[in-house]
Amino acid sequence: MLQLDPQLIEAILLPLSIQDIISCSLTNRQLHDTIRETPSIQLKLYQKLYQVPIDENDSLHCNPSKRVKDLVERERNILSLTPRITRFPLKRNHLIHSVQGDYIVSYPSSLSPSPYLKSQDRLRFEVCTIYDNSRSSRHLTITVDFEPDLQTLTVDVQKDIVIVCSLDGYIHPLHIHTNNGFTEEYVGGGIPIPDQDWKEGINVKISLIADDRVVVGLGGKWWIFNWKTGDNLGRFPPQKTWESISGSLVSHTGLLIGLDLSRLPWIANNNPIGAYLAIFNISNRPLPPYLPELLLWLPYNSYDLSKIIRKAGNIPKKIKIVVSREHLPILQQSSDPSFIRITYPFKLIPGHTQQELSIVIPIKSLGIIKIESRIKQSPKGRTWRRTTNPFDGVDSIPFQRWAHRAHFFIDTIPKSRSGQKSQLTEGYQNTSQVGSRLFKFDSNDKDMKQIGMLKLDIQDFDHRQVEVWGKQYGALKGLQLDLAPNNGDRPKKPRSDPLNYSFSSLPATPYRSSSMVSSGRFPLGLPGEPQRLIGDSQKLVFQHEGNEKVWILNFAS
Repeated sequence: MLQLDPQLIEAILLPLSIQDIISCSLTNRQLHDTIRETPSIQLKLYQKLYQVPIDENDSLHCNPSKRVKDLVERERNILSLTPRITRFPLKRNHLIHSVQGDYIVSYPSSLSPSPYLKSQDRLRFEVCTIYDNSRSSRHLTITVDFEPDLQTLTVDVQKDIVIVCSLDGYIHPLHIHTNNGFTEEYVGGGIPIPDQDWKEGINVKISLIADDRVVVGLGGKWWIFNWKTGDNLGRFPPQKTWESISGSLVSHTGLLIGLDLSRLPWIANNNPIGAYLAIFNISNRPLPPYLPELLLWLPYNSYDLSKIIRKAGNIPKKIKIVVSREHLPILQQSSDPSFIRITYPFKLIPGHTQQELSIVIPIKSLGIIKIESRIKQSPKGRTWRRTTNPFDGVDSIPFQRWAHRAHFFIDTIPKSRSGQKSQLTEGYQNTSQVGSRLFKFDSNDKDMKQIGMLKLDIQDFDHRQVEVWGKQYGALKGLQLDLAPNNGDRPKKPRSDPLNYSFSSLPATPYRSSSMVSSGRFPLGLPGEPQRLIGDSQKLVFQHEGNEKVWILNFAS
């Protein structure tokens, strides 16, 4: 073969898709070696491997070799639970809202409007504070001249956007300038929620999706707006309300995921007749008859749930499993979900221990499930005939046909959350969903409350991908992905080694996908009631109740 210039090969290969690059690496020795030795191509492959958003111009603004090493080092630190632990001061009575790169966002803990500030004879209400973690003395406080509903707060520091709903039904997109602290509204006076769907006290949920759009959920109905121009882009479902919905998520790609508990009016006690997970794509305007792209049947009756719980937890037959019909499935919330997590509360007798079964479905697996199980089109006029049973006539995908694409695990329900219908209530949050990982602390652990010993668990629902990429393909240079670094290879900056560290990898079975679990304890030295755990791909922020300083666990290189 004619020997081509490596720079020319790089220019040809870099715009290709990941699969095409891997295919090229299997073509001949020159392409194989060029791909393995070209830092920009290696960076693109590792970004795909570690689920980092790929920027085609990334290699132009950074050192690709350093970025690859940083990504690998970060993954090693997460797998071996070796963060760099520091403390960071927050404002008094503030809660962590989100972690976004070098920025930490907090908001006032009171669910009622924050104590107002006075500026130029106008009342101003505090919405949130954005801290620059790289410079602790620098922060920006966002205030508005209307009464905000703090539960609707949505922040994207990269896009310089803060969105919050006022108590009188207006969506306010705020353009923030982190450099000079200036704030202005994209749409003067805000975007009004249509009167037919707005009522005082309604639960409003705000989600950002692609192409400068914001989805406003109003309990069974969703409006879509352009947050830059204020244009109304439509409503879903048109002219109806999804009354049987029991929880919903909106992904950044525009997938609407709803937990449906269908009911019929003549059923005694109005008990649900079944549980389903309905997925719609609202990034494009849905067309009649407004069928879901996927309708997954969820286990609901006590007999089926008991079998699943016993198998998932290896529970002996002599232990009785009590699943009450009053404990309906719960769709756990996440601001930017990459997987769907549904929980079922139950008890074990003897012991009366409150526990819960979690079923986790990676969002990227939905397309595979759709291919494996075709949906039959329903007869016209049957869907949305009853808003309490909107999917009458649609064939759902049985549980047995998609369970192998999901993950199952059992946890003890935190006492702080016992009896609640959401993991996020009154500022409490003991889990953080970051990419394919679920970080969580044990809020029932007395060591945290008495001596300040934090027990941290990490569950990786995509660990199988790391092994596949590392062993099957030669395109990656092979940096021993799943091994902790030797002591001599660790960075000079001190890191904290966990106590009682454990690592386990659960293999794939016909009943579930493979996953990884690592756990350990960290002596923080400051006892107190644990309250919140928020994170991103590089760091976790842990907050005590009533403590103005938070702990930062930084896994970056």
